[in-house]
Amino acid sequence: MHRTLSLFLLVLMQLPMVSQAAEHDSNFRLSLGRYITSVDPSASYSSDDQKQHFGWSIAGEMPQSNYTASRAIFYAIDDDRLGASGLEMQIMWGYGLAQPGFRIYAGPGFFFEHRTDRSAASDKFNTYRDFAISAGTGFQYKRMILDLNYQYRDPRSYERELKKRGGDESVDASTLNLSIGYQF
Repeated sequence: MHRTLSLFLLVLMQLPMVSQAAEHDSNFRLSLGRYITSVDPSASYSSDDQKQHFGWSIAGEMPQSNYTASRAIFYAIDDDRLGASGLEMQIMWGYGLAQPGFRIYAGPGFFFEHRTDRSAASDKFNTYRDFAISAGTGFQYKRMILDLNYQYRDPRSYERELKKRGGDESVDASTLNLSIGYQF
């Protein structure tokens, strides 16, 4: 409950910036991307020793000003070892978020992910959710946007699952999303 309230407060902090968006001709951006997830140690979770899995993403971004924006990334990974889908919500603080040119940003976020281990004897389904820190850079030329986003995930939900399975290792979980988008 406290995590939901914290996320709500982060989004609420963005509302004063909405009035500044009209000054910067900022509009909704939609992008498609290549998505990579990495969880280490992966072999502790399943018979899968592959740390990285690749998938696709679709993202919606709304700049509130040239210095703040909000983004939601929906993603899916579907290979012979892992099926995963999820949502990353990000608050972006940086520079160049509402105008053409160079952009750079960082900020807090939240992720929610469903994973199915297809390499296990029986399909093992898990849900992970927690806070995250995101950082990224990119470039906007006219209405086209190229963006590279990295998210480091709070490992607590992964470590809880690992403890259920008898492990006691620390976990590193992160994602990388390379996308190309269009400003409407």
